[in-house]
Amino acid sequence: MNYKVCILAAGIGTHMGNLSEYINKALLPVKFKPVISYIIEKFPKDVEIVIAVGHQKETITDYLAVAYPERTFTFVEVDHYLGPGTGAGYSLLKCKQYLQCPFIFFAADTLVLEEIPIPDKDWFGIAPVEETEPYCTVKIKHDLICQIDDKIKTNNPFAFIGLAGIHDYKAFFSGCELDKQFLGNDIRISNGFKKLMEKTLAPIEFTWFDTGTLENYLETNKNFSGEDEDEAFNFSKGEEFLYFVNDRVIKFFADKTIVDHRYERGTTSLKGLCPKLEKKQGNFYCYKKIDGQTLYNVLNVPLLNDFLQWLKLNLWQEIKLDKKETMRFR
Repeated sequence: MNYKVCILAAGIGTHMGNLSEYINKALLPVKFKPVISYIIEKFPKDVEIVIAVGHQKETITDYLAVAYPERTFTFVEVDHYLGPGTGAGYSLLKCKQYLQCPFIFFAADTLVLEEIPIPDKDWFGIAPVEETEPYCTVKIKHDLICQIDDKIKTNNPFAFIGLAGIHDYKAFFSGCELDKQFLGNDIRISNGFKKLMEKTLAPIEFTWFDTGTLENYLETNKNFSGEDEDEAFNFSKGEEFLYFVNDRVIKFFADKTIVDHRYERGTTSLKGLCPKLEKKQGNFYCYKKIDGQTLYNVLNVPLLNDFLQWLKLNLWQEIKLDKKETMRFR
């Protein structure tokens, strides 16, 4: 069936500390891959993806242009993404004109392990939680959602995970447009789902990883990386990030001049001596990933001799110095 995907990535990431100062939180890496890439790669390449952007929007658009040049994205700029009256409901209504068909709703801080069902019916992604107050929670009866509660203390066993399939999009948006209530300074989308619940809204349970707060994001990274220290993300450099996506190495620097200088150097003076740089856009550049091992992990005397010989032939250039220059050099 024909359907679209809508990813809401306009938020400022207030719960992420300084990690989202220079990039949108959807680009924070989990095992060296941005959260948004895990979402995008769940879907076939011919599915159009509508993305609501706001905070650090250029980092989203530039990254996707570098990482997925073959995919179709529609970017919707959300003019109001901080303060009262913002939130998922406001962003989603901004995208309404591009979602006049069945679609899958995806929050940019949600990761799941399972394959995503198509929206051939209205379904609601859920996962069990111990504390209900931070989440929109639900009750289930006869295998259908029968009650939705927004961020209150209840005995509901399941939380909405920010993932849903919306088949009856007209009913959904009519419900969203009726939602004039403010809760925690956000406009919620729960009335849209309550409208679907009047007919049938089926729950689907997922293995859910939340990256919406710093604590949960660090825990998600730990879960995805396992015990392998080489796979664990190093947070020591908040102004630069490294990604491995689609057989590409993609690098981000908050300082765009670093990107410009590296690209210039890699395509001129170091051409042939470093990986061929494929593309540069905004604060990102990329090159093809080549499988191999880090030199210091496999270093021995013969390999070191080979490496030094390669440097002598390909990189180093002998320069004759006069006596004064030699003294200065020493």
